Amino acid sequence: MLIQGMMGGIELGKYDGIDFTPPEGAREAAKRALDVRETKPPSQRGMTPVGIARARDLINGVKMSPDTVRRMKAFFDRHEVDKKGATFGEQGKGWQAWNGWGGDAGFSWAKKVVGQMEARDKKTEFVAGRDCGQDEGGTFGPSNECAVGYGRPPLKGGYTPTRPGGKFPKDYKRPTEQKKEKSKGKPLPPKPLPPKPLPPKPLPPKPIEKTSEEKRRDKISESFKQSGVEASLPENIDRASEIEESFSRLKSMGYEVPPPDKILTDNLESRYGKAYAGAFAVATSDREGKSLMIFSTAYNQSGDDIVNQIQDSVDDKWFASKDLFSHEYGHNVHMRDIGEAESKKHATLKFGSGKTAEARMGIASKVSEYARTNPLEFVAETFSGHINGEKYDEDVYELYRFYKGPKLR
Repeated sequence: MLIQGMMGGIELGKYDGIDFTPPEGAREAAKRALDVRETKPPSQRGMTPVGIARARDLINGVKMSPDTVRRMKAFFDRHEVDKKGATFGEQGKGWQAWNGWGGDAGFSWAKKVVGQMEARDKKTEFVAGRDCGQDEGGTFGPSNECAVGYGRPPLKGGYTPTRPGGKFPKDYKRPTEQKKEKSKGKPLPPKPLPPKPLPPKPLPPKPIEKTSEEKRRDKISESFKQSGVEASLPENIDRASEIEESFSRLKSMGYEVPPPDKILTDNLESRYGKAYAGAFAVATSDREGKSLMIFSTAYNQSGDDIVNQIQDSVDDKWFASKDLFSHEYGHNVHMRDIGEAESKKHATLKFGSGKTAEARMGIASKVSEYARTNPLEFVAETFSGHINGEKYDEDVYELYRFYKGPKLR
């Protein structure tokens, strides 16, 4: 709070009572930003060293200085337009930077605190009862030390007050003003003030040492990048390695890559609804028509639970193979070739009706139970099984060609 003394303009605790501790929402946003940043390949990592340091301060609940809060608000004001960027919804660089500074919660907090500070800056309060050589009756004696605060020079030996109510004490004798002695010669110029020392440069943040698994995942992501595929792989290195093996096998067999154009990892239930709660991966496309392959965050589980669950599904003939990447690759190519309208038609009408549908579903069951779901799943399951060494009857391949599945090699 700004306390402006009537006698001299002193400044005490200017912003007392304003809470400069970041809220919980800003701390959570900063932690989310650093976590997501670690999952991204180097080319997709946002945030400057200053932004990373700011995120760490927020996570640790560091009490911010007034200047820092002003810089936070200025950052959000400049970068609010980034929320409309093409990669913001995919947790790209703009999303990482925005949330690293506290996200929407940090923006709201910074605006509130800056508003409180600006209100204090405009407000002036005055100190009452300051001892400036003034007695209870409002008079000044020779010890008046605050006269300059009025904007008038003191007289030598005392001061003549002109404020309303000012009185001289009874025993006070006003001194005679002394004449100023004329100075001989030209006055010397004032000595220049010494330069203010520069503040110490902040130390750069220590680089975060990556684990061997993180280095391995970055290497896998780089191999996808060299083939034209943007990849944000599962954190579990075993799952990421399985994806890379399937990817490499398809390339060695002569299949085109991309598709997919992008590989993501996300919570499928949050993204698409409860119907996808148990899904391991989905194939789709974005607004630009690029094919996407999205693996569930549940696929990040450590241990053998996921592996055993998928293997059990293969043993029960629910899946044609445990190769999730080749299954979703089959979807990507198939839906790209037949287009969105025909893809929706297959998902809605499935295998048709009557005896024709029964016959087609009977053929699909030779591949897997999941292949009986609809023609899209039949094509993806047949492709995945064939890639992994399965050989099917001619009626299976005939139905596969009927539904315009990708050319098999």
